[in-house]
Amino acid sequence: MRVRGDHHTVSHDPHLNEDGEALYRFLLGQAANPPVFHIGCKGTHKETREYGDSASTEDTVTDFCFYLQPRLLRETPPIFIVGDRSVAFRGRIAKEVDASSAGGANIEAMAEGLEQRQSRRRASRREQKAAEAANAHRKEQGLPPWVALLGETPGTQASIESEEDRNRFQHSTYGPPGVWLSDPIPPLLAPSRSLRQWADDYCASNKVIKEFNFDKVVYGWNLELLRGKIYDTVKANWDPKHGGLHHKVEVWFETSHDVVSVRPDDWLSRMLSHRWIKAVLCILLIYPLLIWPAKQFYGGEWRIAGSAYALAKWIHLEDSIPGESVDAYRSRIGPYSTAPLKSTPRGVSRLMGSTEEAWFEKWEATIARYAKQELNDTTGVDAPGPLW
Repeated sequence: MRVRGDHHTVSHDPHLNEDGEALYRFLLGQAANPPVFHIGCKGTHKETREYGDSASTEDTVTDFCFYLQPRLLRETPPIFIVGDRSVAFRGRIAKEVDASSAGGANIEAMAEGLEQRQSRRRASRREQKAAEAANAHRKEQGLPPWVALLGETPGTQASIESEEDRNRFQHSTYGPPGVWLSDPIPPLLAPSRSLRQWADDYCASNKVIKEFNFDKVVYGWNLELLRGKIYDTVKANWDPKHGGLHHKVEVWFETSHDVVSVRPDDWLSRMLSHRWIKAVLCILLIYPLLIWPAKQFYGGEWRIAGSAYALAKWIHLEDSIPGESVDAYRSRIGPYSTAPLKSTPRGVSRLMGSTEEAWFEKWEATIARYAKQELNDTTGVDAPGPLW
């Protein structure tokens, strides 16, 4: 097992390609290693370089670039399985949809060891675009994969595999009410197929060029809101020390160490796991003319599961009453912890972690100082420094 330059973990262990139980246990172990969430800030400007009397080029010059590293909640992440009607790689080279299932599993049938046969079909271009848009909205709003968006087809959202985790997350509150959430939030159902069953499918496949990808997702913050706040702070405090034109500020979010891939232990799969070798094969036209066509017939990808890690979340308090206000709850229960509380239709919820607004309030002065200093530090700062 190794970590590539793009921070993806890749394993070519033969045992993981032959034993579904071993692959399942390996993925559970990898889920215990959280990804790294970064916020990047960069300032650039354009400079025109002249050569001779008439020739010139316009170059982009970076004035500063720094990364901030918020901390994730320390908890056991739930394992999720994509919804039956979601667009995903299910063992072929193209994305597919399990068309006959409406999402969720028949618990009694699963207990009896029965499974419903599903008609699997290739996802249309329209479905793929809709899925990409939904995933982008879900990420921007800070929602986990198992929360349905308004207007989404039932069964599109993911399911939490463990019954214990489903009970733990059933009454959690996410995002601004009524913006992207369906109301009321439907109950969390078991997936129609478990991670172990998908692992068995992968190991039983005789495809030559295959891979099993496990994603690690970060949720809990409204990134659209936070991006605007950081951008305004950097823009207001950056006084460019260099000449040039078109000064530009960029703010983005990225997650590293967020993909675990298992591939066969053969020379072709190992070669394709090296990005620079794959780049050379593309330049020499070997990949597009020989390997890519072969993948269409002898390749397959499984990307149907992952684990989710929270920056912040609201946990429903079981001793609260539906419709009860925070003040009424405090008056009835007595002194509570200093953690923020909020009222929901189901009662009162408690905040775990720090909201994006609270995090930004803590970091605002540091971000402003970094912009003024035109700091260049790509290692990732995980704690705010002194004010000035």
